[in-house]
Amino acid sequence: MFDTRWYLRAVAPLWPLGFVAILAGWMTTEIGRQPWIAHGILRTADAVSPVPYSSVATSLIAFIVVYTVVFGMGVLHIARLLKRGPVGATQSPEHALPNRPLAAAQAAEKSPPS
Repeated sequence: MFDTRWYLRAVAPLWPLGFVAILAGWMTTEIGRQPWIAHGILRTADAVSPVPYSSVATSLIAFIVVYTVVFGMGVLHIARLLKRGPVGATQSPEHALPNRPLAAAQAAEKSPPS
C-alpha cells in the first residue's frame, strides 16, 4: 500500500484533514459551552471575565503570529516530504537481530573508523 504510486498520489492532498479534525473538535467544544450561558443557567454578562481589551488583543495577536509561523513551517516540511516521496526500507546488517533495534548502532560503535 505504501509503495503503490496511485495510492500515494490519491492520499497526498488529504494530509490537512487531521488538522481540520482537530479544529472541528475544538470548535465543537468551545461553541458547546455557550448554551449553558444562553439558556438561563448563567447570564452572559456574569460569564465575562474582567480582563482589559488590550490584554485580550495582545494575546490574540501573539497566538495568531506564533501559530502562523508554526503552521507555515509544518506545511513547508510536509510539502518537502511529499516532494521527496517515499523512502525505501533501510537494510539492517546480517548480525542485527530484529528484536534488537539498536544492534546496528552498537555494531557501528565497535567497528573501527574507515
